[in-house]
Amino acid sequence: EQKTEAGTKVKKNSTVQVVVSSGLVGNKLTIPDVSGRSESEAQSMLEQSGFKKITSEFEFSDSVAEGDVIGTTPAAGATEDTQIVMKVSKGAEKKTVPNVIGKADADAQSAIAAAGLSVGTVSYDYNDNVPEGQVVSQSIDGGKKVAAGTAVGISVSLGPKPAEKVSVPPVTNTSLDNARQLISSAGLSVGNITYQYDASVGIGNVISCDPGVGSSVEEGTAINLVISQGAEPGPSSGPSNDSPGPEGGITE
Repeated sequence: EQKTEAGTKVKKNSTVQVVVSSGLVGNKLTIPDVSGRSESEAQSMLEQSGFKKITSEFEFSDSVAEGDVIGTTPAAGATEDTQIVMKVSKGAEKKTVPNVIGKADADAQSAIAAAGLSVGTVSYDYNDNVPEGQVVSQSIDGGKKVAAGTAVGISVSLGPKPAEKVSVPPVTNTSLDNARQLISSAGLSVGNITYQYDASVGIGNVISCDPGVGSSVEEGTAINLVISQGAEPGPSSGPSNDSPGPEGGITE
């Protein structure tokens, strides 16, 4: 406002007093710095400073802990009747964990990274029900909200577990019964049994086996045996009564 009304005639070089408004109604107050304070503590500080109209708005913040005040609007130049808005942190914005079960290993890791998360421990194990290279499980369930950068581990299938390998036991020059026992104890089975003459191996003992002694085979593999009938009888003598099987090459 001005003290001398507009249109009033005054002498040249007269002083006209003008009052300029600050735009504020009521007593001007200082807004305290409440950043980093809890919402309730900041509310109390503002009220003690003389402010009456105080509200809160919430927003995500990577630097201010959840529940603490980021700042106020306005930050300065207010009266007791000014509406003070406290900006309160909701903490860092949460990320949604993707469901990667059943995805290929590489695709699953890409999906985790694309969601703003990090790939945690990746383990590999045999699985009879999930094809090789696909994700069997994940350390955090899909759909869960977590902080950005949270590590999500995955377990990837190697497919069905191969059969265990075992060595063919030393069955040569041992009796058939003993050979059967050795083969069974090794997790193998007895296959075809063939009889043949062999003067160097006692009657009823194992001449050879197939696969051979010491071979690495899968559990349950059938081991074929060749059993000695002793020395082959001469032209003038008949078959030995001690022979455990028929002559030459007959199998059980």
